[in-house]
Amino acid sequence: MIARAKEEFKKYPQEIWLARSFEELVKNENAGKMSAFLTVEEGGVIDGKMENLEELYRQGIRLITLTWNEENCLGFPNSKDGEVMKKGLKPFGIEIVERMNDLGIIVDVSHLSDGGFWDVLKHSKKPVIASHSNARALCDHQRNLTDEM
Repeated sequence: MIARAKEEFKKYPQEIWLARSFEELVKNENAGKMSAFLTVEEGGVIDGKMENLEELYRQGIRLITLTWNEENCLGFPNSKDGEVMKKGLKPFGIEIVERMNDLGIIVDVSHLSDGGFWDVLKHSKKPVIASHSNARALCDHQRNLTDEM
């Protein structure tokens, strides 16, 4: 998918270009181009290897959703099972969050268990986002965030 995005940038260089930082966003905007930020939904692609995170960063990834709908090497996803919802990040997940902070990759808490959400807030030194979550008070689904969150 990264290669496909880069093909599009080469195909339409006057319209859209990769942005890996705020400065590149501004540069693209000043050149009249749209910016694309590359993201990963499902941090399991890291596959338990810090070097895979480093490679994603080198390839231009600047946001990662830590889980999707299954447990992975980083932690636990939202679940209808209350016990799973209490589970949080795994030790490697905590390491990944800290390294993402160092690299400048945004941590996305969408799809995380409640325990994972709170672990991210405990261990992240940088702001995090919920890119595609809703308010649980409005839509009572385990993937959505509580008012406290």
